[in-house]
Order: sequence, then C-alpha cells, then structure tokens
Amino acid sequence: MILQNGLVFINDEFIPADLIVEKGKIAAISPRRTSHPTAYKDPTIDCAEKMIWPGLFDIHTHGCMGFDFSKSQPEEILSMCSFYAAHGITSLLATTMTSEDTLYARAMHSIRQAITMQTKKTCGARIQGIHMEGPFFGAAKKGAHDENYLRPISQALVDEYQERCGYAIRLLDLDPSLPGALDFIRRNKDNFTISIAHTNCDYKRALAAAEAGATHITHLFNAMRPLLHREPGPVGAAFAARLNVELICDGIHIHPAVIELIFSAMSGRILLISDSINPTGLVDGKYMAGGLPIEVKEKRAYLADGTLAGSTITLFDAVKNAVRFHIPLNQALLAATALPAKAVGLSDTVGEIACGRDADLLIVDESLNLERVMIGGEFL
Repeated sequence: MILQNGLVFINDEFIPADLIVEKGKIAAISPRRTSHPTAYKDPTIDCAEKMIWPGLFDIHTHGCMGFDFSKSQPEEILSMCSFYAAHGITSLLATTMTSEDTLYARAMHSIRQAITMQTKKTCGARIQGIHMEGPFFGAAKKGAHDENYLRPISQALVDEYQERCGYAIRLLDLDPSLPGALDFIRRNKDNFTISIAHTNCDYKRALAAAEAGATHITHLFNAMRPLLHREPGPVGAAFAARLNVELICDGIHIHPAVIELIFSAMSGRILLISDSINPTGLVDGKYMAGGLPIEVKEKRAYLADGTLAGSTITLFDAVKNAVRFHIPLNQALLAATALPAKAVGLSDTVGEIACGRDADLLIVDESLNLERVMIGGEFL
C-alpha cells in the first residue's frame, strides 16, 4: 500500500513524501522533489496534502468508556484499546491506581493477559507496558488516590507485581520523601523509569531523587508542592535536573499560560498525557474511579471535596489543546510521540515514522481533525 501526497512528520518537521507500507511495516519513505506525482503499481491512498502523523503514545491513562486498567477484565481492556485507537492513540502504558493489594495484583494479571491476546491479534492501541501510579505515596498529596491503600515503599511488592504482569512495568511513581525511597530508586533505576509523584517533598529532596536515578515527574504541578520563588519544590528540581515532565493538557489541571511557559522553559522534555479516567468518552454524571465516588460536570472530574480526579480528554485532544494554547504543532506532536517513547525506553519501537517501524499512522487535516487511523499497516 502507498500513502501518497502526504505531509509526513519526520525528524521534527513535515516533509512532502510518499510512504510505502508492506506487511504492516513502513518499507520506504519517498520524499517528493517535484510537483508531478509518482506512478506506483501498488494500491495507493491519496492523502491530498494532509498530514501523516506517527500514532500517539499515551504513557498515562487509567481508562475510558466505563472501564479502567485497575479493575477491568482482559476483554474489557481490549475494548478500551479499540476506543483509544479510534481517537489516534496507537500505543499506551496501562496505568494502574492505588487500590487494595488483591485487586492490584489481579489488575497486573489481567493486563498481562490482554498483552498476550494482543500478540496473537491486533486489537486497537498496543499496550506497551504498565505505568504503576501508586500505592507508594504520602497522604499529604494523595490527590484522587484512596488513602486507605497507600503503602510504604516495598521492593517485595514490586517484585510480586512484576512477576504477575510478566515484567511489564515500564514506569513507576513514588513520593521521594517516603522512607527508603532513594535506596529503592538506586536499586531499580535500570529496571524501569522512576517518576517523582504525589509528593510534598521540597526542592532538595526532589534533587536527591533525581541524583539517585529518577528521570521523570508525573503530571507536573498537580499533586505536589507548588513552585514558589524561595522554595522551588519539585517543579524547580525538574528544571534544574532536566527531568522529563508530564503535562495534563486539558486547560483545567494547568492554566494555558503555564503550559506555554513550561514548553518554553523545558523544551524537549515535555510529555503530553491525558491522565484519562473511566468516564472518558461517556456523558457527564456520577461514577466511581480508583474506588472513590466522582462526579463529571462539563467534562471536569471531581471528588466530593472538589479535588480534581484525572481528566476526561484523550491524548489527541491534548495535542489539539496545546496548539490552541499557542504551542507549535511540531512541539506538541513530539510531546505525544517520540519524547514519551524515549522517556520510557521505547524510542526504538514507537513514536516515529521510520523505515522498519510498525505502520502506526494517523491522517490529519489542516484543522487537526483526525480522518483515518492505521495500526500495523491496516486502517481501522
């Protein structure tokens, strides 16, 4: 199959090119150097000067369509993956949330089963691993996590979960102010990406976590000590230590002006995320998320006390929002593709359009409307 006459996102820019797709892979990229179309023998799709993006990679998403990775069965997880794919997300990290130990262990096994099922048949967005958000948080900045199930940092528990999920954990969040945090980071920094998250720690402690091997900050600004001019906290440490930072780009969790500021200050290290929860894709109403009652009003999800409880956007929405907030499209797109892949050690697998890669592609018009989604060389 040939995707002809597209504007292909390669190496941080859009170039006029044709893509040759064979056996689910990108077999060749043919830049167009003249205004005359190239004649191909294989079937062609005329992209009519529309953009061809890499499929988006959401490294922080809990759920959608009433399902979530912490509670759903494998078949339900695959239904979630179909929803993600229809909205331009071709890869994701299944993100778990603080919950009772038995439920958490069961979630690890269910995600493992869903991953195994995907190896036998393409079923929507590919699960590239697990993002373990919780239970290693302090109560001060727990956010929407159930305080009853917060845990001290435990290597034994992580080892158990790794065994249950087939060693699929790629990103693990923790509060670096907890006892044993720095030793845990040093011991595990080569096993998975470690993220500073849900913490009231100060600048010095956050820097110590970075020096120990943490390379990531979960949903910057949210559920952490704020940035102050004499106490920069984790936000200042992220800048000083050049950490990768997640941003929930819904215009609710972070003001658009701050999003624009952070893109300017931390260019090349920003990772757009959805942090979507199970009501994503559903109407406003009352739901349960992370074992706690929430209410969604005008697409905003809250606990009863007013605490924000994740988002109801998709990562494609986040990219569009970023552009609306004056972020150049190429920067927003990198923050949803190549940069998150690099942050979790998958830069050789997803996030870029290149020869030999899986043909996970989006066709998008100039108004940023998603027109078609291809996964593994097949259009949905």
